[in-house]
Amino acid sequence: PEAYRLYLKARMAPGTARSMAWLDEALRADPELAPAWLARAESMVSRAYSAEEAPARIHPLAREAALRAVSLGHHAPAVYRILGEIAGTLDWDWEESDRMLRRALELDRENSWSRLAYAQLLVRRGAAADALEQLRRLGAADGSAPAMACALASVYFLARQYDHVIEICQVVSDSVPGGTDCHYWMGRALLATG
Repeated sequence: PEAYRLYLKARMAPGTARSMAWLDEALRADPELAPAWLARAESMVSRAYSAEEAPARIHPLAREAALRAVSLGHHAPAVYRILGEIAGTLDWDWEESDRMLRRALELDRENSWSRLAYAQLLVRRGAAADALEQLRRLGAADGSAPAMACALASVYFLARQYDHVIEICQVVSDSVPGGTDCHYWMGRALLATG
């Protein structure tokens, strides 16, 4: 079916304007395609994190898309991760964020992005030791993907583990010159260390 083909195309370029257009087309063709609603929510959150969209405008739309996926019976860990991230970053509702992120981890204990989002919540709440424990549980997720590495760097920075931040960001910078958020975290870590 055409809707599913468009959804798959969108998954190849997540968070881009073109991806959003493909998802819109897919959902017009089949408004019951739950994975497309989840992909739409993930793309919206990604666009907010990369400052391509204003979080206050896009997060409510992302929440609606994630809830639509749930209403259609889609209960992937990513749905609850997205809802948890929105609750924590837009609503400042840390209890709801905690509940949603724990649900995501109940569904898939090995999901690196859910565990990382939970670590980010914990470090924001001042539980740095617990956040670092979550990073240790990531195990195989070594930060080799630039987006994962930058997210790891953010947790280490907020936990004041500046040497880890610099080390991670240097690897990313050497591998992907000129194009990641790791420059931001490395700069902050270098400033913090004098």
